[in-house]
Formats: sequence, C-alpha cells, structure tokens
Amino acid sequence: MREVLGFIVPLLVRLTFSFAVVMLDERRLTEAQLERAWPPTSRAAALVNFDVIALVLHFVRTRFVGPSLLARIRGALVGLLWAAGALIIVLGATWLSIVAIALAFGEPLE
Repeated sequence: MREVLGFIVPLLVRLTFSFAVVMLDERRLTEAQLERAWPPTSRAAALVNFDVIALVLHFVRTRFVGPSLLARIRGALVGLLWAAGALIIVLGATWLSIVAIALAFGEPLE
C-alpha cells in the first residue's frame, strides 16, 4: 500500500499544481498570448502526458509573441523565467507530498 500511495499521491499533487499554475497564468494573459495557448482539451492532454515539460512549453509558447523576432525571443526568455518559477512551485509541492507520505508511514528520511 505504501508503494501505491508513494506513486499516486505525488502524481496527483504534481498534476493538480500543474493545472492550477497554467489556469491561473491563462487568466493573466493578453489576447495575443491567449491565442497561442492550448485549447482546454489539448491543455489537459499535454499536462497529463508530458507532465512538467508541458509547463515549460506553455510559458514559452504563450510569451513568444511580438512584432519582431527580437521581441519574440525576449518573450520566450521571459517565459523560461516564469517556467522556472512554476517548476519550483510544482516540484516543491511534489517533494513535500513525498516527505509527508514517508513521515506518515514512519520511513526514515535519508
């Protein structure tokens, strides 16, 4: 049972936080950025199948807008910074869930 919970709970936490980060970000996007975002069904498929890689793709893809190539590259770099912050949040929450499960079952934290 420990192995199952050790696999399922962190997965669910990671998916929940990934969906939350992307959906909160989409509320703040401009119209041009929102046009580059995934439709809801594609977003769900990407987040479930590609996990945290989809977070990076979301932030870079939605920020890669602008009138010139330089503006688009700058936007992509900003997207990478946002993705790094999102990854810290999502992976931090996943790590905390793993630690909580280990503590709940009395396993040593080595």
